[in-house]
Amino acid sequence: MNRTLKQIGAVALAVGMTTFAATSADAAVMTDLGWNDNDFWASPHDGNIISTAEIRAETQGNWEFGLWNGDSLGAQGDHTWNGFANFSLSYDADDTKLSLTLGGTAIDSFVDLGSAQTMFLRLRSDEEKNNQPNAQVSVKDLTLSGASLAGGTIESPLPHDPNSYYSNYWMISGFDIAADWTLAGQVKIADAVNQDSHTAMNVKISDVPPVPLPAAAWFMLTALGGLVGSRWLKGRTADQAA
Repeated sequence: MNRTLKQIGAVALAVGMTTFAATSADAAVMTDLGWNDNDFWASPHDGNIISTAEIRAETQGNWEFGLWNGDSLGAQGDHTWNGFANFSLSYDADDTKLSLTLGGTAIDSFVDLGSAQTMFLRLRSDEEKNNQPNAQVSVKDLTLSGASLAGGTIESPLPHDPNSYYSNYWMISGFDIAADWTLAGQVKIADAVNQDSHTAMNVKISDVPPVPLPAAAWFMLTALGGLVGSRWLKGRTADQAA
């Protein structure tokens, strides 16, 4: 058994170190957080929000996409929805400039992301007494600086309460948010009417570190547990022999 624990520990340590090395590199990871809340501006999980990029349903003369610096709207633009539209959100670290493009129209806002550590993607559906149970946000072909994050389509949950709205959350981490990057893909907002600005896609940039423990850390803990266990058994066997 002592030998088995050593073997398990050695294998887990090797896998853990390999996985940790891979995830420690500047490679983004997208994690489905499984959160589903009806909070309007921000989930309590988000911590301190430095900046938010918002793409939302048509609002009859008001803006359809914008950049927030904290709680202040820094820039806004108009868009008419007709199926999927290309979007990109990019950061220029030298100029501390955040740029959001939707359907060929671009807006900019200046914000320092030097303290940013985590990015959250929220897709939110809203019924809000507007009798639109099929309002939904869909995102596909999501990439970060050219690397695929979600090759398929991800969507917001369909509203199921006429007095509320619902959100799905993903965390994008494992890359340097303070450096240059571009988040891009295609987005569609369907069946949202009556000035429904609450049906939206939000990219929230936060200063809190990633919450979930990476898989590499679990491998490392398993490895250490195996090695410690083997040492304990060895010591116990020696005591019994004495």
